[in-house]
Amino acid sequence: MKRVGILTLGALLLLGLVACSTSKGSLLEEAAERDEKDSEIKMPREEEDYTPDRDFSEPEKPAKKEKRIGLILSPTPNDDRDHYYLGEITGFLQVMTVPPEAEINFGSSWLPAGKRHEIDVGSHIFRIRAFGYDEKSVAVNIKSGRTTELSVVLNEADFSLSNLEASQSVFNPRNPGPLGSVRIRFRISGPGSGSAVIVDSQNQFKLYRRFDAFTTWEQGFDWEGRDQEGVPLPDGAYTVRIHAEGARSGELESAELKLKIDSSMVPRFRSLWSGSAGLLYAPSPEILPGGKIQVSSAFLAHASGAGDSYKGRVPVNFALRAGVNRRNLFELDTSIGGIIGVSTETLYIPWFVTAAVKSSLLRFPGDLSLATSAQIKLTYQDVHTDTLANSSGLSLGLPTALHWGSLSFLFSPELILSPYRVSYDPEETLERGLYGWFYCRTGLLLDLPPFSLGASLTLRTLPFNEGFGLDLPFQTALEAHWLVLKPNRRRPAGSPGTRIFLSLYVAGEFEAADSYYLLGGAGWGVLN
Repeated sequence: MKRVGILTLGALLLLGLVACSTSKGSLLEEAAERDEKDSEIKMPREEEDYTPDRDFSEPEKPAKKEKRIGLILSPTPNDDRDHYYLGEITGFLQVMTVPPEAEINFGSSWLPAGKRHEIDVGSHIFRIRAFGYDEKSVAVNIKSGRTTELSVVLNEADFSLSNLEASQSVFNPRNPGPLGSVRIRFRISGPGSGSAVIVDSQNQFKLYRRFDAFTTWEQGFDWEGRDQEGVPLPDGAYTVRIHAEGARSGELESAELKLKIDSSMVPRFRSLWSGSAGLLYAPSPEILPGGKIQVSSAFLAHASGAGDSYKGRVPVNFALRAGVNRRNLFELDTSIGGIIGVSTETLYIPWFVTAAVKSSLLRFPGDLSLATSAQIKLTYQDVHTDTLANSSGLSLGLPTALHWGSLSFLFSPELILSPYRVSYDPEETLERGLYGWFYCRTGLLLDLPPFSLGASLTLRTLPFNEGFGLDLPFQTALEAHWLVLKPNRRRPAGSPGTRIFLSLYVAGEFEAADSYYLLGGAGWGVLN
């Protein structure tokens, strides 16, 4: 599987490099000229000659303004003459503590006690703490240029165990992604030792972990859903029990935490090129688990011609995907970007922004499973071309997937209402109105962790008021994503990798056999 993924990535990279100079016919020129005409941001590539109407050889320099924030001007003490010094308004604090290894907090920093620290003048509340002791707060007034000295004695704290929690309550050890492991954390008030025991729903022992002597408050360990022998555990409920003993008094503390292993929890890194997570031109119905976030970017490019006929287009996309419901029912997808156009004379930057909400509708599990979601999407872009198959307007879609093992067939009918008509004709005069049409989005997706491979296609119908038929060009793409694995580690199959993904893309718009162009590019992202 891994070798297949690597070969596919290499082929996509090679094809992407070729795509940057592959086009035929006039489609690219039409799209570029239409974008340039529509774009509100245009800049000349070459400066024009001009004759200034007045002399700029010695421009008058504006007077500098005096900055006084955080500074003080004051007379030199014990001197009748008007001498002044410029300095920060600060004083000093020195705190002697018992025990001497205590820390002092002000702002966002913890500093060692017993040393002299420079502090802004004024009234402050300082927190003083040491491991194994109760924290104290003291109010101090710092005076300019003076050292304030304090002595603080901390009382020994009762031994306690608190704040037992996990980074996620449900995870999947078979997923080589961010849900493949869980971080278990707890807090200890003082010196001692302890252990962790994990049992299944039948109270059968699965894992034992002994902790070194506690020397600080925050404790924790990672669990990848494996038993004492390193074997992945089956789906089900598990209990983590933490036992701790204080070193001074022998006090015993215990706490429990419930976790669940669920192999159906398989969040995948997806493209958001057309405003919704899935493939470049076909959304998928899957919903990102609540609290999980994906950020990603994609950069594609095409350049052709030379001299006066040079044309280039560089679509750029930055996206955010978030699970917004603990029951894994809703997902929010947002993206922003532009289609940077370059010619021998101008640089133009049409931009776009999209927000979509996806909600799970139906799930039919099994070896051959079916899933459907409902999606509402709002998009604005300031051009009339449709390179991203994501025109301005409000759209309603039904992303659907038929899953057979690692292979998924995606299909999504999408209705859009738009104030603009799609056009690639730079000479056409377009007026605002109410237009409606359908997108038909399809794709094939192959998940071979740590790789995902996909191909997608979008067809657009004519506006409803123009009759039934296809409105060319159509868009299609190939893509591959790779989860970067942790380096220098002997990893058992299925164990988690990093949360970083690298992507390769080849996309194109096709109007006819003699009128098309391709784009090639790459991207990266993080699935947290």
